[in-house]
Amino acid sequence: MKAIFSILTTTLIAANIVMATPALSANMDSSSLPPEAKQGNVNFVTGGIGKDEAVVFQRAAKNFPLELEFVMKDKPKDAFLADVNVTIRNHFGEMVLDTTSQGPFLLATLPPGKYDVIADIAGSIKHKVVSINAHEHEMTVLEWAKSDNLNSNE
Repeated sequence: MKAIFSILTTTLIAANIVMATPALSANMDSSSLPPEAKQGNVNFVTGGIGKDEAVVFQRAAKNFPLELEFVMKDKPKDAFLADVNVTIRNHFGEMVLDTTSQGPFLLATLPPGKYDVIADIAGSIKHKVVSINAHEHEMTVLEWAKSDNLNSNE
């Protein structure tokens, strides 16, 4: 009887560890983000260099209304970009964010509304209009063609 009880206890402990592992990984991932910065009423975080850090940003992105990703089109696969100058303006033309991305991801908490996103790397500018809706996630990829003037971080 003691042997059966011991096997049952060990099985339950192992099952609890297996069930808790994804939750622990998710918590560790979001705590691995760099600290958020703040400009005006916008909280944001940038980074994502390297595969592990990129995964952390991709998992955390759903917790932010805006996710920007910066890539250079290349073959056989696209490459991430960093050091992208990013300016975001609201529908009145007022600047709400002006920063330089420390990696290929920028996650930001913006109030609902329409915004102009201007991204500049090595003088090559991309422009996108994004709409932020309450309780929704907007993912925008800004892509540059492969150029000798751009350096990837992959």
